[in-house]
Amino acid sequence: MQETFTAEPFQTMEDVEQYLSGNTITCLICGVELQRLNRHVQKEHELSLDEYRTKFGIPYSRSLTSAASREKTGSRMTPERIEKFIRDNAGRYAVPGRAAHKNGRVPAVANQWKKISERGRNFARKLVITKCASCGCDISTTALGATQPIRCLKCATPGAFKARVKYWKQKRIA
Repeated sequence: MQETFTAEPFQTMEDVEQYLSGNTITCLICGVELQRLNRHVQKEHELSLDEYRTKFGIPYSRSLTSAASREKTGSRMTPERIEKFIRDNAGRYAVPGRAAHKNGRVPAVANQWKKISERGRNFARKLVITKCASCGCDISTTALGATQPIRCLKCATPGAFKARVKYWKQKRIA
């Protein structure tokens, strides 16, 4: 039994998709090929599924089940069965204190968001110079998708100025 099949976490979503798209999934610890890794990882390697995902950079939203197995079980999930499952298990799977936004720690997801922002779909990282809607002075901003006119600090309303200061304080902490 090999101790580590691959120690590198996935860096791109394409690698994750390729890993999960076959008829079987290879355990990245010992190299065994299975249709579902859930029980194997928990019993053989004594890891939780979250620990396995974190170790190898698999997003938390992705199932550790092969594409063929997902397709086979997914065809049986009718909307009525899904509603019944939700109704019967309401609140059962909520874990107190567990953040829902863990995906930021997975390199493949972080790299995907970085790539999207560099392409220009998300202007969070790219500063541009634009004119103030009131006085016409130059402003450095990332708010290209804004629906309201962009104004400089001198022309901003007191409420808008207060909101900006609050945002800047949050950004400084984060």
